[in-house]
Amino acid sequence: MLVPNQLLAQLVNIIEDPNLNLYLQSPHNLDLDSEDAYFHRVIADFNAAKTFILFPEHTPGSWLIDYPFGEGYSSFFHLFIYPPKDASTKRLADGNQVQQIIHGIVFEINRNAPIAVYSAGYSIKVYENGLFVSGTTGFAELDFTLLDRLPIGDWYTQLEEARHILARHGVFLLSQNHFEQALQQIPTCEITAAQLFSLWFHKEL
Repeated sequence: MLVPNQLLAQLVNIIEDPNLNLYLQSPHNLDLDSEDAYFHRVIADFNAAKTFILFPEHTPGSWLIDYPFGEGYSSFFHLFIYPPKDASTKRLADGNQVQQIIHGIVFEINRNAPIAVYSAGYSIKVYENGLFVSGTTGFAELDFTLLDRLPIGDWYTQLEEARHILARHGVFLLSQNHFEQALQQIPTCEITAAQLFSLWFHKEL
């Protein structure tokens, strides 16, 4: 799905209008009461995917929606996917503990603009004496230089299905080049593409 220049320009306009919420504009036209329902529909379609599994399984009322990362217009939530087969899973034993490392793709979806980014990520489940102890839900360093990267192996099928799901909901999957193109729409803006990315997807790790 081609990212319109108008949307790219709006990513820069946020500097002048920090209260901008693009989900409230056409074609979304969401009111505040329907935003979470909208995001739950996105999650539901990720759960129903044929080429990947969403980890962990999310249901309506998901804490992902209630407790997103970031603040203000940089607020976002992430979804972690991995293939149905455990080809990307590696186990490391440490005493009575076993770490199950699952490699996959992390999608960060902004809550104030129909944009998302992706990067290679991983999740960890920790078992002790065969019992689940703790786990993560997917992790990726939110660094501009790491955008658009995939785990080792063939992940094209999973990435394309996720891209199509986001497109059905009007969410554009951005690359590094898109942030650079956005700045070309407003040449007077004196920030870098990496800084623009941080405005929309920032969290302290």
